[in-house]
Amino acid sequence: MQEFFSTPILTKEMTNFQEEKSHVIGWLMDDRNYITSGKKNGLLITDANLHKNPKFRTITDFMRKNVWQMMFKMGYHPDFVITSMWATKQEFGAYHHLHCHKNAFLGSAMYIHADSPTDGTTFVNPLASMWQMEPKYSAMVQPYVEPSVTMPFDEGTAHVFPGWLQHYTAPNRSNCRIVIAMNVMPVGKTNRDHYDRYEFPDKMELLEIEKEVFTSRYTDI
Repeated sequence: MQEFFSTPILTKEMTNFQEEKSHVIGWLMDDRNYITSGKKNGLLITDANLHKNPKFRTITDFMRKNVWQMMFKMGYHPDFVITSMWATKQEFGAYHHLHCHKNAFLGSAMYIHADSPTDGTTFVNPLASMWQMEPKYSAMVQPYVEPSVTMPFDEGTAHVFPGWLQHYTAPNRSNCRIVIAMNVMPVGKTNRDHYDRYEFPDKMELLEIEKEVFTSRYTDI
């Protein structure tokens, strides 16, 4: 039996995370570092520039290496940039609604802190709706088609996933749940295009439109 068209999710655990956590937990626990006016569903969020904050350099490097490995395993050149990186803090009962990262090629979530057991990210199976019929399940084998999968909240563990993959967090069962998230975009030629917007050649011709039309429309630029 062969399984095609799987959804890739890379999971990595950070070595010596507890030591690194001690360097950042004070900052992450301080509500003044969150955009309180944007509080929704009991969730606080920071600005999206943690990757530029020296305090988070080690965590940023760890998450960057995970993305590099993910792109390599997917068969892509691992050339990318971090476009945003932020933290969320959730009180008891808080949750993150179902969403995807439409403005990213890959997303990542790293579990930083929970003061008691709680759930991690729940990823929704994009193909579940294709299996409309559900025969009787066997007690001997794991069901082939799961509607979703919920990751355990293990501090120091990070997941990398496609930006289009829908996910959410269930209501928090601890008093405080902190997650750092990141978005990345590829750099260089994409979609096998004959030109790319990051590395323009000195002389480039746009083949999609006639040169004289391009000239007449954009002579003022």
